[in-house]
Amino acid sequence: MTDKHLAELLSKGDESAFCELYTRYKKRLFLFTLKFLKDRDLTEDTIQDIFTHLWESRLFIDSNYNFSSYLFTITKNRILNTLKQYNTEENVINLIMSKSLLEQTPTDNEIIDSEYKNLFKAAINKLPPARKKVFVLSRIEHMSHKEIAATLNISVYTVQEHISESLKCIKGYLSTHTDINFCLPLFLFFLYK
Repeated sequence: MTDKHLAELLSKGDESAFCELYTRYKKRLFLFTLKFLKDRDLTEDTIQDIFTHLWESRLFIDSNYNFSSYLFTITKNRILNTLKQYNTEENVINLIMSKSLLEQTPTDNEIIDSEYKNLFKAAINKLPPARKKVFVLSRIEHMSHKEIAATLNISVYTVQEHISESLKCIKGYLSTHTDINFCLPLFLFFLYK
């Protein structure tokens, strides 16, 4: 049976057509995604998310359009979104945990380090409990996303979402609770982002 015919059946809610397309494309999409994400668990979650999206949006599938191209376009967009999230997340963490962007004396550095740590702790304490738990396990206890997901019985994608949202909240908190010593590094971060 052709992809076009299966896509037509899928658009009418045919579960067996969905299963056939899943079987045909899962391995190819997995290998394609793994090349970019470099993490098997995250890749598996991404593929699951792609097929969930495919099923949920089945009514809008145009069987006249090349199904393979359609599926790989969805996959490419998911990969780009994931990479963008990770890039932003790592940049923010590096900024928050860095000592200072300016040259200062050791005493100044100690004071600023202490201020950063206190602000960072206060920002973490403002997070909702579930989000805070995931963030602490990741950034304080240095657990991998996979380990956190297994510990809390959630998906790696959910862990990623919690961390991403935590970073947004922390950035917001720091931007409203800082003096000039902290505004300059934050300004430079956003300027060169």
